[in-house]
Amino acid sequence: MTIRRITLLMTALAWPLLPCAADPGHEIRIEDINAQIAANPNLPDLYFQRAVNYREINRLADARADWEKCLTLQRGFLPASRELARLDELENHRNEGIQRLEKAISAAPPEASFHLPGCYALLADMQLKAGTNEAALIAAEKGISLSPEMSIDLYLLRAEAQRRLGKHDDRVRDLASATAKLKSFVLRIAWIEALIDAGRSAEVLPEIQKEIDTSRYRSSWLIRRARVRLHDQKKEDAMADLQAALTEIEPRIRPEFPDLSLVCDRALIHALQGKREEAAKELAAAKTRGADGWMTRVLEAVLSEKKSGL
Repeated sequence: MTIRRITLLMTALAWPLLPCAADPGHEIRIEDINAQIAANPNLPDLYFQRAVNYREINRLADARADWEKCLTLQRGFLPASRELARLDELENHRNEGIQRLEKAISAAPPEASFHLPGCYALLADMQLKAGTNEAALIAAEKGISLSPEMSIDLYLLRAEAQRRLGKHDDRVRDLASATAKLKSFVLRIAWIEALIDAGRSAEVLPEIQKEIDTSRYRSSWLIRRARVRLHDQKKEDAMADLQAALTEIEPRIRPEFPDLSLVCDRALIHALQGKREEAAKELAAAKTRGADGWMTRVLEAVLSEKKSGL
């Protein structure tokens, strides 16, 4: 599950929709919310919901106006500040969004505490994109401290900040603890990635082998084992893993509607095989189609190395 999907889920759980008519796609129609606003013009919830709909149909100015209206009606309405910061970033004003979010968090009233972890998650994500990794680490840790049982996205953000800062042992330790606590397969994968990045081959190879032995689709695990084998200077075995992974992936990629995670895995295979130019072209194409940073992180790290390691 991507960060974006997790954040959307948290938003839905944190801000349930008010009853009203829905279209066949189960979305609240703007005209229905307009009627409710006419009857209840001072409820910030309604403006918040209408703004979400406006954003979905790319009426960003209207969405911004409604979220600002929320704050006019209720100071400290954190979901509105959070979405305004997200909108700032969408409109290429990330620094302004970060400042907006930091200000909103610092002034949050006690009754808004439920929304603070989600705000810290967005803040950490934006700071990572801005390259302020220490600040991102601090934001993620603050969010985790407030909601240790519902923080998969925050644990992932903290791990990414730790990776960038070279805190590999901290990353392994914290992800191991989070995985044990939350029983999340997403966190387990992140922990395995941390072990690979830390060069802890003896610990990670048995974990990867378990997944290869039990998974229906093995390509992503074969790629991970190849990365470990490359680190251990076992090039021939690594190349065999990469070829096996490629053989599995190719038939699964539909040219008209490709699974972008598979496209990124194929590009990673090419990068690890030393075909860096081909991999870079595939990366650019995947990003154009909408691949997010969690799909491309390992590929980008491999391509950023001066040598392929082969």
